[in-house]
Amino acid sequence: MEDFFKKDSVCPHCNASLKETYIHGKNTGVVGVYMELLIWQCERCGWWRGKQLLLDEQDNIDTIDSYRQETIYLSVVKRFSVDDKLLPLNALMSELQKRPEMLYHIAPSKLEEVAQSVLRNFFDCDVKHVGKTGDGGIDLIVIDSESPILVQVKRRADPERTELVKEIREFVGTLFIEDKRRGIFLSTARNFSKGSQKVREASYTSSPPRRSQAL
Repeated sequence: MEDFFKKDSVCPHCNASLKETYIHGKNTGVVGVYMELLIWQCERCGWWRGKQLLLDEQDNIDTIDSYRQETIYLSVVKRFSVDDKLLPLNALMSELQKRPEMLYHIAPSKLEEVAQSVLRNFFDCDVKHVGKTGDGGIDLIVIDSESPILVQVKRRADPERTELVKEIREFVGTLFIEDKRRGIFLSTARNFSKGSQKVREASYTSSPPRRSQAL
């Protein structure tokens, strides 16, 4: 019940400021009785609260009798499993800041959405989410120039996992097939094997041959 007594301006779940998103007042049809409805919403997690005011004022000869009734409405907070594919991204991003270990347990598709949001902010450009079955290992495309960046995202449940050279070679092969020279391989694994690092360094120092085009 303590939520009923919290300030209208603060979200009780993430302590973010609430924004007034709706206000509506009307006469009830009864003389002297007026009703007003106000809604506040948290822009971070979506939680909302509402307040309905019922005002009844009657003029007497010497005084005004005033009656005020407040009804508080609170949204129901839905619980999501950490690996739920329907987990709202803004709520997930907020929780990851407090519990980074969640990164190893969220759905792989959700990790792709997280990476999409981070890369969009980092590059300040459009990032397309293209990950699906048969995508050739490409999950995101960073559209920052005429030469887009292809991105592969790997969610490893084991934080001690090491990315092996096989995965990096396959990714570099995909870049070659797609005739692209820029790529980002994102993984929750803690380390990359020495072989993986050598492949990465080699890809920096030598440009893949361009595919010939028929004239």
